[in-house]
Amino acid sequence: MPPTDAAGTLSAEQIYGDTKSGRPITEELIEHLADEAERSYDADEFLASRGKPGRFASTVT
Repeated sequence: MPPTDAAGTLSAEQIYGDTKSGRPITEELIEHLADEAERSYDADEFLASRGKPGRFASTVT
């Protein structure tokens, strides 16, 4: 179903909310952020840390 605005009319772009700075969260922004995360994400590093205590494990008693 195509996105609609509050009045029920078709809108050109789906808005999922706003960022802290007020920028609308759109499909384009989501794709941009996902691409950026995929470029800087090291799966091997993440997988190597599995099973180890978390960052704050020593502070929890």
